[in-house]
Amino acid sequence: SYYLVFISAALLILVVASFNYINLSYAIYMSRIKEIAIRQILGSKKTALLISLVAESVLVSMLALVIGMTTVSLSIEEIGQLTGKNLTQFYEPWFWLLAILIALGTGVLSGIPPAFRLLRNNNLAVDKGLKPKAKSAHWLIFTQLGISSLLIMAMLAVTQQLNFLQETSLGFNGASILVIPIKDRTHNADYKTILSEIESVSGIDGASFSSSTPGSSNALTYTYTISGANKADVALTTVIADESFCKLYDIKLIRGRLNSLSSSDGHVGILLNQSAVDFLELDEPIGKQVSGKITGEVVGVVEDFQVNSLHNLVEPVIIYNFLPTLRYVSVRSATGFNREKIDNLAEVWSKRYEKYPMEYSLLEDDNLKLYSYEKGVLHSINILVCVAVFIAVIGLIGHATLLRKSKAREFSIRKVLGASPLLVLRSTAGVVWKYLLFGAMLVSSLGFVAIEFWLRNFPYRPEIDVWVYVAPVIIVSVLFLVILL
Repeated sequence: SYYLVFISAALLILVVASFNYINLSYAIYMSRIKEIAIRQILGSKKTALLISLVAESVLVSMLALVIGMTTVSLSIEEIGQLTGKNLTQFYEPWFWLLAILIALGTGVLSGIPPAFRLLRNNNLAVDKGLKPKAKSAHWLIFTQLGISSLLIMAMLAVTQQLNFLQETSLGFNGASILVIPIKDRTHNADYKTILSEIESVSGIDGASFSSSTPGSSNALTYTYTISGANKADVALTTVIADESFCKLYDIKLIRGRLNSLSSSDGHVGILLNQSAVDFLELDEPIGKQVSGKITGEVVGVVEDFQVNSLHNLVEPVIIYNFLPTLRYVSVRSATGFNREKIDNLAEVWSKRYEKYPMEYSLLEDDNLKLYSYEKGVLHSINILVCVAVFIAVIGLIGHATLLRKSKAREFSIRKVLGASPLLVLRSTAGVVWKYLLFGAMLVSSLGFVAIEFWLRNFPYRPEIDVWVYVAPVIIVSVLFLVILL
């Protein structure tokens, strides 16, 4: 879905640049009338002149390609770090060939409209009143404004989506939890003693052994048979954890009781989350027999919580204790972890795991890393928006200069008669207000449809605020009127 955003933004910027070139070409027509007229008088054919003018556009496009590819080659590593992707395709021959074809196509398509406009009459020498068509220029400039507005909408929508993913509750409390990977599982049988030693450290509020940590996309999957279920063999996301796990992560118990260690007959107490109960269509899950990786009995149901990121829906989860598979120790401290507290934990850890110094990470940081790609996308879109707006502003300045030039006499007369700059602006805006109004409604509608289409790829999404669709159009329109003044 983010590739769609990048491709769309790149194409829109290319369109803005092309329209900008066409618009600025209109602005310099007056200075080239005599040149083209003389060339026609000297016998130049219209076809040759057309090819010549289009070739100028292609040359500009190819020079832009050289500058662009040089810039990318010098910053390819930074771009890869920003997006979290290995951009090796940049060095592939097909990529360069595609870039050249795009540059050639852009040059030709950008050069043809102004060239045809310049050569529209058979005898340019007598065409003293040649001016760009106002309506054509208006539509081009408002298309640029619309594209700039759409890109700003995309930036705001991605920002809201990223904030939503980072701020939405995952169904557990992961604040102030330190995660320590276990490199030596031979001590798993003594986990209760190890937990007591860890909890004896000043400032530590609790600890738990588990096979995975919530919200970190590191859970296991095994196949089980559950009595009374609508399926014989089902693959369930598996969290193997001790009795302290649900309490440590504040995962709420809906019914039944929390799991316990293996009993003398080898059966274990098993928990299901609510999604697992719904998935298996169990009317009364308590007491159901489970076989597969372990043999046990369902003793409780907990509320749903995310074992992966919010890129995925909540999965059916089964929870039980199986000592050989415990891979992490989660440690909670309500007051946070300073250097002294971490050093004290490391000292306790080294007594048990002499060959493996304590490695650790904060669970909140681990969870946020799952959204690092979105952050890179947002930074990239911010850059694209700045580029698009900059290109559009150049076009706006050119269009405003052309419009003021074509109405110079009218403005001078109005000022001599005492009209204020505001009245002059109102007069000028009267020419374009219809385009502004129509463009604003069209762009807001297109932005709404595009953003809704993009967001449907996410299982969890925010309700996008109305101002996301309205504010960019207003800002860009005001910018246009300010430049016009």
